[in-house]
Amino acid sequence: MGSTGEQHAAGGDAYDSMQRHLLLIVATNALRGAAAPGQFDAEVDSQALAEAMAGAYLQAKARTGVGEKFGYQLGASAAVMLVGDLRSIFPGRMPEPGPPLSAFAYRGYPAGAAFSVAMAVTEAFADVILPVWSQPESRDHFLDLISEIIADPEYPPRSAVTSLVNCLREFRQADEQLAPGPQGTAAAATPRTIPWRPIGIAAVATAAALALLAWMIPAIPHAFTGAGTTTAGQSPTDDIPLPPGAPTSVALAQRLPNTLVQLFAFVEGEGPARESQTAPGVLPAVAPAVLRINGRLVFELWLSIRDKNLPPDQLSLSVYGTAPTVVTDSRLMDNGQPGNAEPHLDAGDFIPVHAIDKDGAPTIYRFVLSAPPDRTTVGYWCGYTPKPVQILITTSDNASAATTTYPVYVLRDKDC
Repeated sequence: MGSTGEQHAAGGDAYDSMQRHLLLIVATNALRGAAAPGQFDAEVDSQALAEAMAGAYLQAKARTGVGEKFGYQLGASAAVMLVGDLRSIFPGRMPEPGPPLSAFAYRGYPAGAAFSVAMAVTEAFADVILPVWSQPESRDHFLDLISEIIADPEYPPRSAVTSLVNCLREFRQADEQLAPGPQGTAAAATPRTIPWRPIGIAAVATAAALALLAWMIPAIPHAFTGAGTTTAGQSPTDDIPLPPGAPTSVALAQRLPNTLVQLFAFVEGEGPARESQTAPGVLPAVAPAVLRINGRLVFELWLSIRDKNLPPDQLSLSVYGTAPTVVTDSRLMDNGQPGNAEPHLDAGDFIPVHAIDKDGAPTIYRFVLSAPPDRTTVGYWCGYTPKPVQILITTSDNASAATTTYPVYVLRDKDC
């Protein structure tokens, strides 16, 4: 057993590694969406992109002071590193701007791509929604600055990051000035609780499972099928096997000492099935779930013992729905029926996991993902917007963690 200092160091390394995973995934998705269909994957050098985002992470971490939001520094740093390494990331032909950039396609793909990455990363890591379409002056200011940075290879990177951070904050400041306060007075909007700022290894670390990007691409179903499911409220009598391809051993960041983790999704009135689950370290075989705005989707997290001859793990758990989707109605299940409410889980906080039965019956948490309308509507793009559900479980000493993500899309087909 290593010393306490060694354990904390290992936890910090895993935390940083998983945050970098999330950064790369968010940036990749933003860049793909900003390009004309098919062109990003045809032209990108994935290794160069990963190296650029790793550099952005280190830069942002070094620049973030006490009381500052890491997400703003990271969004700006990611955009600047992208611009600086564009020729390495796209060594052949630069993609053309895709439909999401149509409003400013004349600026070219590099400016639109940097804009998209900065916005997506800031929203993901600062837990905010930036009203980019309702604030055209702030948006144009950001794009003008990006274009200036692209045009000047000698533009100092530190100055570029500082200027972009100020631009990103400008969106929020303008939005808060427009937000109505009590009795119609102007007041700053109260921000949502930032869910991913727990102690030690925990944080945006949920992203490690997202490193498998395949779920962002497959065909989108209109509904779950009911084949092979249990019924709602039915107490599980048999284990549901892990999905095909589950590895016998995985990296530390994807494995708890003596706990199996399974995340199921299903429509209300049905129940979990083998075909509708994800697990840590396993390529999700499920088709993405689809929610309409105002829709609801039920999830169950099953935690069961791996080796009955060893004591159960002491665990903490957090659940996060990608903004502006929200997690609601979280409960600990009791013999197949909803039991005690877990409001802190709804809020994105970490909670201690109920003791896992050593005889093999899983400890089950049920929650609902809903997609409320967004005030500025920028939280959902027209068409299908990926809004994955993310789960993070850590041991009480923060030495080990497991994370899994369920692919979810929100469909917006009105006011487009």
